[in-house]
Amino acid sequence: MGKLEYKTETKGDETVFHLSGKIDEDFRRKDIELNDLKKITFNFRDLTMINSCGIREWIDFLKAIPTDVKIQYEECTPIIVTQMNIISGFLRPNIKVVSFYAPYFDPSDETETLHLIHAKDITAVLPPVVKNAAGEQLDFDAHPEKYFHFLKIQESV
Repeated sequence: MGKLEYKTETKGDETVFHLSGKIDEDFRRKDIELNDLKKITFNFRDLTMINSCGIREWIDFLKAIPTDVKIQYEECTPIIVTQMNIISGFLRPNIKVVSFYAPYFDPSDETETLHLIHAKDITAVLPPVVKNAAGEQLDFDAHPEKYFHFLKIQESV
């Protein structure tokens, strides 16, 4: 998949942007038309890449959005979770993370899978219990405190 593309979905006063492709040096804030929206959700499920130039452009894009606009991030992939954890400005005071994917390992068949987690389900830094089809608990395949760090950042911005 090439450059950043998106489809929009309207849910009442909220506009959901389903992003796909990549955010890179070719992304510009004019690429996403916001038209005076007051509540925006960015769905990252189908985003395949973001590079350092794309991160810079994304942060510039966020800075151009008025601070009274409510922004939500949903279905954040590990790529986006990493950026939220290490890049200042990827989360702002008007941004709330609703859901994200987290890696789990199934020791029974030695596979890694991503599971969607809702931010509200995280207590302290403990990952939710996830089980396979046989009812066996999967292992969280990251360091919880580091992986969930963005939740603390979100609280402090």
